[in-house]
Parts: sequence; C-alpha cells; structure tokens
Amino acid sequence: MKIWIDIVNSPHVRFFNGIIKRLRRDGHEVLITARDFSNIHDLLDIFNLDYVSIGDHGVTLEEKLLSSTKRAYELS
Repeated sequence: MKIWIDIVNSPHVRFFNGIIKRLRRDGHEVLITARDFSNIHDLLDIFNLDYVSIGDHGVTLEEKLLSSTKRAYELS
C-alpha cells in the first residue's frame, strides 16, 4: 500500500517515527513530505527518515498565508 504522511510540526516527527518504520518494515511504501519549519528537517535526519521538503513558514501573517497557499498548491 502507498501511504503519504505530511509533517508540518516538530512533534509529528517523533509521533510518526515508529509508525513509519513499522509500515515500511511491513512492506508498505511511505512518502514523507515536510515543510521547512523549526527543526523538522533536523529531526527527520536524526531519525534517518527520507522526505521531500515542500514549503516553508512565513514570519508575518501575510507571509504565512502566502506560504500556506503556495504549499497547498505544490502538494496538489
């Protein structure tokens, strides 16, 4: 089975780590996407989880809206 997990916040990495490894061990294909925010990429690297980086996190409210909209488009 093909499974897609989208990581948008740091705690998601620890939460999904065991689930992802179990799914892969059971033969499932798991695609991980992650936005460039806080230490998400660092944690994914520490847990040795391959991922595709899509999107970032804006600073101002306007940047956040634009980043979120652009990321939704890139994920579609």
